Amino acid sequence: MKQLIIFTMVIFTMACAKEQTVEELDATLEEITTLTEEEGTAAAVFECSLDLQFSDKDGNDLLNPETQNCINYEKMKLFYLIKGEKVLISGDSTELYMNLIFHSGTSNELRIITNAEAYSPNTTGVSTTYLEFEDGVTDTIVAEWVYTVSDSIPNGADGGSYIGNKKAWYNGVEMKRDTINQIIK
Repeated sequence: MKQLIIFTMVIFTMACAKEQTVEELDATLEEITTLTEEEGTAAAVFECSLDLQFSDKDGNDLLNPETQNCINYEKMKLFYLIKGEKVLISGDSTELYMNLIFHSGTSNELRIITNAEAYSPNTTGVSTTYLEFEDGVTDTIVAEWVYTVSDSIPNGADGGSYIGNKKAWYNGVEMKRDTINQIIK
């Protein structure tokens, strides 16, 4: 679990600070690792994700490559609106594919790590994420998030940082937290 938290924080740091060098990112990872090794201390909990399944009006799984008119996951692009600028986070020309995670199984689903433009502790805000499909159609995800630093954070850990979505909307429709949301295309 600690490794997942560390990895997620590094991805979040890279997404929100595009001008950081590799050396600065390595230093951030080392700092987070040191904090998580302390007994009973959580360095950070990051819960800014949205789980989605895409289907057509007949209920066919559009993330299944065998479905007619399927969505090609590998051709999707994810953008964050950062300080007013639309920044490519995942797609053909980047290496940050972990912000767009595909799960296959009985049904296929997509986990999107939404933008949380959190720069100051103990703040809330609204951030925008764009999901662009192969045909150029772009869907919009708006997330209301909270960034908390305290001795007790929402996941029950003994202190640290917590960044999480309070609410999220996909193309203006409110999505549920902690569940897979169905998107009809």
